[in-house]
Amino acid sequence: MTKLRGRILKCRIPEGTSLSMERSNMSTEFHPAWIEINLAHIAHNTQLLKQHVGESVTLCAVVKGNGYGHGAVEVARTALGYGASWLAVAYLNEALALREAHLQAPILVMGYTPPAAVATAIAHDLTLSLSDLDSARAFAQQANKAGQSVRVHIKVDTGMSRLGLPYEEAAAQIQVIAQLPGLYIEGLFTHFSNADAEDLSYTHLQLERFQKVLHAVRPYLPDLRHVHAANSAGTLAVAESHFNFVRTGIALYGLLPSPALGRQDLRPALAWKAHLALVKTLPKDTPVSYGNTWVTPRECQIAVLPVGYADGFRRAPQHYGQVLLHGQRAPIVGRVCMDQCMLDVTDILPYAQTGDEVVLIGQQGDQSISVDDVAARLGTINYEVVTTLLTRVPRIYM
Repeated sequence: MTKLRGRILKCRIPEGTSLSMERSNMSTEFHPAWIEINLAHIAHNTQLLKQHVGESVTLCAVVKGNGYGHGAVEVARTALGYGASWLAVAYLNEALALREAHLQAPILVMGYTPPAAVATAIAHDLTLSLSDLDSARAFAQQANKAGQSVRVHIKVDTGMSRLGLPYEEAAAQIQVIAQLPGLYIEGLFTHFSNADAEDLSYTHLQLERFQKVLHAVRPYLPDLRHVHAANSAGTLAVAESHFNFVRTGIALYGLLPSPALGRQDLRPALAWKAHLALVKTLPKDTPVSYGNTWVTPRECQIAVLPVGYADGFRRAPQHYGQVLLHGQRAPIVGRVCMDQCMLDVTDILPYAQTGDEVVLIGQQGDQSISVDDVAARLGTINYEVVTTLLTRVPRIYM
């Protein structure tokens, strides 16, 4: 159980998500590395976000990219049990996977969907995004062929310069789209490009542009139900962007979009661990790994960690740098291979042995390596670190 703001929170994991040690043992029996996902932390984060936006605002859990590497189905089930009422993904195949897992909540497909897939979207009660007039006409044509309407949210480009109707032309184009038979327009939205910055002036400019479009199209969209602009950063930092619907992605997983947002009571849900495959003694001047780029400076204890770039463990231009073993930091030496990498464990006490547990992301003893630590080392963002952890590494749900 997890205590959340004076309440005892039992992590109600819906049917179909096993948390047993038996499952954990089975998952790691055949693979020497694993990723632990703390669903109680997902539950905590979801509930915290819902409390933040209030009952009048719909909380949409973004589970694209396999739930940001955490497992889309398991995260979706948990989020829906703790305050989320919508799900969002990038592409249709991700939405279909959720439907195949018997998740019946409304699902928004935020990215591009080919018009030929409209009938499939209708059959599975999915909501699609519209970003241009040609696609709107094609969607309407396909929906009419199917003899039903397709649910859509129209996206307005207010300054991201990605998908969406240009805000200067959006009102006129929406007037046309609203008259196309076969489309049920239930939402209007935009996306912030810089809501995680310290200076929010551009975000407020985007918000102003979106509000002007919203005001102009209200007469054409009398049945408009959902208005949304806020991603995780907007949800946390820009209250006026909440409207009646927010899309929370990275925050759901206990990670902040940016340090500029300050401390939040979010709990990271992911840890990555492995067992040592081998420990060997190498004499001085022995090259290690491909290219002989690292040579032992003395007699060294070298441990083989069964994790490589085929698992999402970055090789270049920077790698993780170090991992935790026996609560101490063990440096990675030589080049990271596809399935293994090597550690210099000479100074690790007690002496390393085959089977010892190593932490790549997470805490061991008094030491920790966070997703943000890894991102800083790699010169990237926490989003990329978790979403590039490949699916061959089993996820263990706790």
